[in-house]
Amino acid sequence: MVVNSYPSGLVYSSDMSKVAVSSNVAVNVQLKRGEDTILDEIYIPDEAGSVVVDLTGPVEEDLGLKIPDADRFEQNEAMKDFMLILVSGSDTRNFPFRAIRGGIDSGSAISLQFFETNFLTKQTQQKRVAWDQPEWLTYYAARNCELRVIGYYAEDTAERTVADLAAGKIYSVNMIFSRISGLFSEQPRYFDAAIYDGETRLTYIQRYILTKAVPEDKFYLFENSLGGLDCARFDGALDYTPEFKEDTVLIDSAEKTWKVERKDIRKQSTGWLSRGEVLWLCDLFTAVRKWFCAVEGFIPFVIDKVDAEQSSEDDMTAFEFSWRPGREGSITPIDRDFGEFGEMLEIISPDEQLFFLAPRLIEFPDIMLNDNCLLPIQTPLGGRWYKVSIGQIKEAVGQIVSGKIDWIEF
Repeated sequence: MVVNSYPSGLVYSSDMSKVAVSSNVAVNVQLKRGEDTILDEIYIPDEAGSVVVDLTGPVEEDLGLKIPDADRFEQNEAMKDFMLILVSGSDTRNFPFRAIRGGIDSGSAISLQFFETNFLTKQTQQKRVAWDQPEWLTYYAARNCELRVIGYYAEDTAERTVADLAAGKIYSVNMIFSRISGLFSEQPRYFDAAIYDGETRLTYIQRYILTKAVPEDKFYLFENSLGGLDCARFDGALDYTPEFKEDTVLIDSAEKTWKVERKDIRKQSTGWLSRGEVLWLCDLFTAVRKWFCAVEGFIPFVIDKVDAEQSSEDDMTAFEFSWRPGREGSITPIDRDFGEFGEMLEIISPDEQLFFLAPRLIEFPDIMLNDNCLLPIQTPLGGRWYKVSIGQIKEAVGQIVSGKIDWIEF
């Protein structure tokens, strides 16, 4: 038996070399992890005396990431040691290797330098995040090291150690801005994260920049292609567009409903994205496991369709993707607020009739702005309400800018 290729060393599961053997007799291919047998099959050589086996499927099926439940979480299921055993007649060969779920299209073993210098993510190095946005940074520690952050203030900086990492393990470290901010005496404007061995920085710098949260923010967690966990934030519209399919039966000449199939489809718009963000978010659309971050927890989902729109002026792209919960028959939760209602805004109309407005502006519907839109207005000492249109305001501002008037009368 001649073994022409096999996985060896530290490899990504989707980049492993195929097992290629030349033999005149049948070849027994075994894949073990400790005492557990993952694969045990007999292969008959082809006419050229060749046997080729792809182990990607069995290995990837045995690997996986978990959503962390600790600030420094060991991803023990994301990387495992395997033993490949080849038996042909009286000839037996053993080939140990270590595999990490993911891949970078290298087609061979990955050097330790790659893992030492890179976090397991393709996200942009400067990432804008919300205060409580779920964030984990995943890293394979090729040696004992530390994850440190540097917080930036208007005229100063401060450094903190976030986690000690032991050699030979994969960690996902909690990088939620609110949590990292708590390590400092004052809240930084942004912070940089990197891996250090003593005073030597091993990785590139990953920067997190705090930005204001908006009600439209939606968060999506997913397994990226490098073996890490990433979170994407979108402030585009999220629309609920359910689909229904009704199956009927004919009973006593009457058609009756037998079963109704419902798909709880959502459509998420991402907003305009840079080229770097587009390349990174391709991992979301191709991820085997992904979750929508909801109040009740992380909801697994599947994607039905992805549409892209290219900007004609800038090198920007926007996506709209349709998704639905991964569990069939899931019930859409009903939002209920158990707090007290706010006071209604009372307005007396010109005919002395009383009507109410909702207490929060966000509860009002959007309007397509045009010159005929009206705004309520008062004079400082007056007790009456008046109205003014957007068109009047535009005309008055234009006259002020041109110097035609220096006051406005409504």
